[in-house]
Amino acid sequence: YGNRTHPILKVQQFHNGLDMAAPSGSPILAAYDGEVVAADYSGTMGNYIMIDHGSGLYTVYMHASALYVSKGAEVSRGQKIAAVGSTGRSTGPHLHFEVRVKKEDGTVLDTHGFSCDLSNEKSGEIYWLNSAGGMLLVGCMNQINAVTSNAMGYAITPSNKKAIKAFEYGTCSTKAIAVDDNAIFVDIFRRTIQGIKYSTVYEEFSKDSLTAFNEDITLGKIKEIAYQSRKIPILWCVKKSGQVIGCTISMKDKVVAWFENDFGGKVISIATMPNLDEERDDVYFLVEREINGDTKTYLEGLTSGLRDGEVSAENAFFVDCGFELDSPTEVKQITGLDHLEGKSVKVLADGAVHPDRVVENGTIDLQFGAKHIIVGIGYESILQPATIIPAEGTERSEKHISGIELMLQKTLGGKVGVANNMKIMPMRFANMDMDKAVGLFTGNYKVASGGVWSKDADVVIIQDEPLPMTVQAIYLTMEVAR
Repeated sequence: YGNRTHPILKVQQFHNGLDMAAPSGSPILAAYDGEVVAADYSGTMGNYIMIDHGSGLYTVYMHASALYVSKGAEVSRGQKIAAVGSTGRSTGPHLHFEVRVKKEDGTVLDTHGFSCDLSNEKSGEIYWLNSAGGMLLVGCMNQINAVTSNAMGYAITPSNKKAIKAFEYGTCSTKAIAVDDNAIFVDIFRRTIQGIKYSTVYEEFSKDSLTAFNEDITLGKIKEIAYQSRKIPILWCVKKSGQVIGCTISMKDKVVAWFENDFGGKVISIATMPNLDEERDDVYFLVEREINGDTKTYLEGLTSGLRDGEVSAENAFFVDCGFELDSPTEVKQITGLDHLEGKSVKVLADGAVHPDRVVENGTIDLQFGAKHIIVGIGYESILQPATIIPAEGTERSEKHISGIELMLQKTLGGKVGVANNMKIMPMRFANMDMDKAVGLFTGNYKVASGGVWSKDADVVIIQDEPLPMTVQAIYLTMEVAR
């Protein structure tokens, strides 16, 4: 319903009904009791039926393969009146269902369209529409307005409507998105991200700034946003510079955690769409990369990295612009890498990290044969918690972290340490088979940090190999000078 490009005429037209795809011959049922006032054929509508339900309300059913009632017949709600088809101007079997309202005396009905004047002359250009708390939010250049009913809990109708100011700051043309009953939008300067929600308890709008505690994260101005609702809720933002930032977000739980992403290229655009098979949202990026001196534009999608139920790193996919090969026999030469020409790439071969390679003529050679190979541009994941203050008054005291314990889940490899004193975390032990890939580690992992005394006791955790790492908790042993 609404404006669309006509599938046959290829022009913008208003589509005043709902198209519902169904197998040819599927039964079409009357929406309500009424009289059939038309049962005919049209070159555009195909076989169609129109039913008068009284009080100026009509329903129309188009493109049928067969009609089972005639003009003048009385029908009941749920009665079979026709069969789904593709007659008339149609591209496939479907039902075009339409509701029409006609009132000869000019009475305004609740089903009629209406216009609404915004409450403030400074609103400016309208950029987007969204909903929050049962209201229609109108994002304008100079402020956010809301259209609601005169009495809360009632539908907005031509005779029951009003416009109010919801937020005193304006927005930009980047479309707002809905997250946990909030409308999330970018401000007019493209530097802050705001959340707005109407509270029916306090009868007022509540506002949250998602960038209040990390204002520098948006330096370079936000160009576009997209929301990944599952499996992990993340608000993705593309900056005008091509850098990507993300925010793990839950408005209802007050979780806002920002992070930066380096894709090794310039991100032009971003989009999300549901993946019903894997019960998550797929995230796609349009990325410009410098390949062998030329600028190439690729459409790349995020994978889950590690599938549910995996116990080894064999299928771990932690590279950018990646390539995956499954071979029935072991291979030592990988071809088909023209999209990575000239790049230094990370390689995971049968779950083991292979020395880096440089792609030449779309090919790399391995030191040993493997059946399952993943190749791509490597990246470094860095986790650095805020500076730890063990007790009040010790902010500038000398501190020494002597031990670090990490609670890990399905992790392999990585480094941990204090400042520049990083320790590799080996996970292959003497009692393991040397000719098999190491299994994923879940549990507590202890490291003697060897850190020095310092006023800033900062712990850093790094994963710079194409392997999985999930840190659930960090425990420290710390001494403080008095």
